Amino acid sequence: MKIEPKNLSAQLNYEARGNPPGAHPASAVGNFFPGLEFNFLSAWRRIFIGIEINESSGDVMAVDADTAPAEARKLVGFQLVGVDVQVVNGEVTGGIPIQASVIGPNQDTPPKEAVLGQIYLEWGNALAKLHQEKGGTGQPVLCLFQHPDTGERRQVSLQVRKLFEPDSALIARTAVQPGELTQSLCSPWQTDFVGCACYYWAANRPDYINLWDKKDGSHGGGHNWLNPSRHSKLDPESGEYKPFYTLESAKTLKHEDIMRLQDWETRLHFVIGGKDEE
Repeated sequence: MKIEPKNLSAQLNYEARGNPPGAHPASAVGNFFPGLEFNFLSAWRRIFIGIEINESSGDVMAVDADTAPAEARKLVGFQLVGVDVQVVNGEVTGGIPIQASVIGPNQDTPPKEAVLGQIYLEWGNALAKLHQEKGGTGQPVLCLFQHPDTGERRQVSLQVRKLFEPDSALIARTAVQPGELTQSLCSPWQTDFVGCACYYWAANRPDYINLWDKKDGSHGGGHNWLNPSRHSKLDPESGEYKPFYTLESAKTLKHEDIMRLQDWETRLHFVIGGKDEE
């Protein structure tokens, strides 16, 4: 298949001085989250005409007074909890699942399976069919919003935006503003080191450090790199306090800690040979 670029810079294949090879479409690796060339999640934020939503949390971030229906103009601060729902006898039913329960062992002894929380599904999967069927058709879908503090719920009918230009693979100009496709790309010392976990990202962002082994040869423990206080607990076998790994949100760094605070660089440790630098 021959690709015919629509924008002039792509047609000229112009290479600006200083741009690395990875900045050009010809060398794209196809990874758009968290993104090495562009972040298509920026388009999903305007999947519903008139409002702007944070795709990863469902928060309504902004409302366009010119295109939003009247009942949607006070949705800032609410969260999207239901898409294409139905109301039967005053009860909200059906709809497209956009959240999933996180199920795992709890703190009991022995551990029991429990619901640990909820996460938003990636809209590229959850809303793909909705976009295909109703994007750009003008057909309204009933969406359910809830305020995280008060619990107030609001039902609003919204139209689904077509995220691509007609008969084209070009991202719609109404879906993203200039600069938005690249504004959330990787920031190696900040966003990436918090967002990309589970032993996935680069070696200079370790997950498990300060490892130690028990005398019997079995694994002992270590630290989560994002645990700033490097918590320890008593090892009954040795009688010493040893590092332990934790994913508790209260004990690990958050995006806000290393993006909004002035001393963010003091919260990131250098690791040499698997150990914290001394």
